[in-house]
Amino acid sequence: MKFMDYRLADSVSAADEIDYSSPLQDNVLNVTYGVDENYQFGVAISIVSLLTNNKDKQFCFHLFLNECQIDYRNKLNSIAKYFNTKIVVYIVSVDFFSKLPSTKIWSYAMYFRLLAFEYLGQSLKRVLYLDADVFCKGSVDQLVTLDLEDNIAAVVKDLSSTLTKSTSKLGQELLSGVEYFNSGVMLVNLSIWRACGLTNIAIDMLLDPEIGGKVKYPDQDILNIILNEKVIYLPKKFNCIYSIKNELNDRTHLRYRDIIKEDTILIHYTGITKPWHEWADYPSTKYFYDAFKLSPWDKSGLKKAISVTEKQKEYKHRLAKKEYVLGLYKAISYNLSKLKNKWF
Repeated sequence: MKFMDYRLADSVSAADEIDYSSPLQDNVLNVTYGVDENYQFGVAISIVSLLTNNKDKQFCFHLFLNECQIDYRNKLNSIAKYFNTKIVVYIVSVDFFSKLPSTKIWSYAMYFRLLAFEYLGQSLKRVLYLDADVFCKGSVDQLVTLDLEDNIAAVVKDLSSTLTKSTSKLGQELLSGVEYFNSGVMLVNLSIWRACGLTNIAIDMLLDPEIGGKVKYPDQDILNIILNEKVIYLPKKFNCIYSIKNELNDRTHLRYRDIIKEDTILIHYTGITKPWHEWADYPSTKYFYDAFKLSPWDKSGLKKAISVTEKQKEYKHRLAKKEYVLGLYKAISYNLSKLKNKWF
């Protein structure tokens, strides 16, 4: 079957190098992120977490963004200078991406990774992709030296409940036999990715109403379909999935230790509440805060509740932390916002 060439690499309108590194060695770990303005803060702290836990490693970070305000660029510069590293910012023209399936939770920026794999594949052999809500607490040395052989990616299996949700929407036939992985952490063999034209194949599927119109997790479902049986499975310590929502049912706020363990390396905070939200200060998010304290941001950088859903999450977490007065105030604010949305 012949797939259309969407020339996605042409979507990069500018590239800005922030380079304070020594000459890059062969064992440099290239890391990429793709986000809109809502997740840029998370990306920066994720970068700091990698650097602080891997001081003996050389990194080059590739950020695919829809925009880059001067203040954010200045803070990236501070990070690069302090840690003697290299950060490259690619500005993406979003016209094409806005035509692809999206949800209230996930914007078109989720597809920037497809652009990143295509664009970086022109010059790099492999790259580590991370979601903006993935933070490091250990050495990634194994990822630097891992032999991908003829596989396209190294990934970690997702929760079984996620596959069930995807199958119920997309249909058993497309995900049949798939060992469903979470796409928040992917070590990708760019040489094979580009040679197989996988970016174009993925977009063709997303634009097909019989597939793109049914996906539960658009980018992740498609990646699972096209990479089926072409991946290496890594241990869970490289993509430890943790939802801060768990704290609502844990008065001790210590049960996270059953999930985030001593040998965990990359923690993936899934769900609406992220570690960078003002109400998410728990022992389980200390790995975010450890990096945050070493970043150019102060506490004013933490994100406030904006959407109605976020306001609902905030008041519940405030009450869970026994901040009763503030929790009640936030509950009233949530209900007023909910009524406003309903009637106006």
